[in-house]
Amino acid sequence: MDTAPLREFRIVDIAADEPRAANVLAIGDSVVAPQCFPRTAEILAGLGRKIRLVDVSELMKAEAGVTCSSLVFDY
Repeated sequence: MDTAPLREFRIVDIAADEPRAANVLAIGDSVVAPQCFPRTAEILAGLGRKIRLVDVSELMKAEAGVTCSSLVFDY
């Protein structure tokens, strides 16, 4: 795989005990993240992001996350 198109992105390691926590939705300087991953939210907040925690526990039972359960409108 050619990784050149990804060179401008920053790789962030998530909390090891929160393996599904990488499924977050970045919108501007904010990040929408599941509230059940507090350690990963702390890592992202430490990077200067505004964290918007949401309860998606029922969706996660069906292996869904914030990215596939969101509609984002730019108005």
